[in-house]
Amino acid sequence: MDSTIIECADCSQLLRVPIGSKFVACPKCSSNIALEFVQKNDGGVMFTRGFFFGLGLPLAMILVSMTIASVGDSQDYDGFNILLLIPFTTAAILLAISATLSRVSGELHQRNVHVDIRTGAWISVVLTLAFYFIMSIAVMVGRAGVR
Repeated sequence: MDSTIIECADCSQLLRVPIGSKFVACPKCSSNIALEFVQKNDGGVMFTRGFFFGLGLPLAMILVSMTIASVGDSQDYDGFNILLLIPFTTAAILLAISATLSRVSGELHQRNVHVDIRTGAWISVVLTLAFYFIMSIAVMVGRAGVR
């Protein structure tokens, strides 16, 4: 069985932990340590649940905004334009909340989760802005009529 070595944050005791364990108790100071193993790609970049949350939620809002836009009045260009900004707004809100909470959080694990959410949200900001500009151009071309 694969294992890894970690250091206890309280007493600096080295502990051998089987990969996949959820908790481990330090034999020296008797503190319980919660573990979360993440997978790394070849470049050493870690992908955690926080990253995928920060990336996935705003991108899922693209589907929500497109669904609302398809149900509504297709002639209202300003309303459609505002609906296209919903995914960007969601990414910006996640970015602001995670930045604020990472500064306030005293626990290292919580701070790392917020950093991962912020990383995913930054990628979502770029993708949702690209979506907004592409859809805006498509709507303008569609309104003008291609001849």
